[in-house]
Amino acid sequence: MKIDENQKFIVLDYDAETNVHKLAFVDSADEALNKWGANTRISPVWRLVPGLAPLPHRLRKKIGIAFLGPVNPLFLETDFGATIFKRFKVGQFWSSLGFFNLIILLADDDEFETAKVFAEQRNCSIELWEFDDEGLVSLIEATKKIRLCSSGDGLKSSWETRGIYCKEVHDLESDIPRFLFELCQFAAKSLGDPNE
Repeated sequence: MKIDENQKFIVLDYDAETNVHKLAFVDSADEALNKWGANTRISPVWRLVPGLAPLPHRLRKKIGIAFLGPVNPLFLETDFGATIFKRFKVGQFWSSLGFFNLIILLADDDEFETAKVFAEQRNCSIELWEFDDEGLVSLIEATKKIRLCSSGDGLKSSWETRGIYCKEVHDLESDIPRFLFELCQFAAKSLGDPNE
């Protein structure tokens, strides 16, 4: 798998008055900024080109999109290999910056399920969005996973597990006080002693 050098931007906009989401891929930062609003999510994206499978001859209509992360985009190719375009028929994969760093366009309900299984196997978060006939999107499912890693003396690393104790937090409501306490400990250690 390789990353295309041509950067684009994904723009997810929400109109609170009409309760409508709109999704667009734009070519320039100016286009992204022109669509900017109070409820807009914008991220630079790069197309991922799988190397193990030939591109499909005919692309399928998109019915949805999956945002996954954090996950190494190479896992998409290592997990699916030459069957990648049979499993995801639209054949469009993108890498972005930030927490949800893998984007997959989806063609049918089976692909929604395949994306969910992939996220579960790779222990990453996922948001599944569905398009309507006008290209508008609605969130249909989201799971968020946060990994807290500690070695007994506070939070060490949010995503590395180099032999240290690591606990997944699936229910943030019950674990939020402990999470905030450990996060504050980590921040305090990172900032150092203010008296020095």
